[in-house]
Amino acid sequence: MWLIQLHWAYIRMHSGQWNVGYTDEELSIWVEHIRSFLMQEINVYVYFNNDPDGNAIRDAQRLYSLLGCC
Repeated sequence: MWLIQLHWAYIRMHSGQWNVGYTDEELSIWVEHIRSFLMQEINVYVYFNNDPDGNAIRDAQRLYSLLGCC
């Protein structure tokens, strides 16, 4: 369990393990953390650093989907 004393969390995603975006397995780890934050009524902001191949947009969409937001 993470202890956060703010009402928000900022997560900056730079690249996946292979430097070509994130796998679903890597994103799933963050899904659990984000759900934990949300259960504590903490707003979560996730920033994906973009690369020349545009993985940031795809990764953000997949994270959103894994969270069950769509």
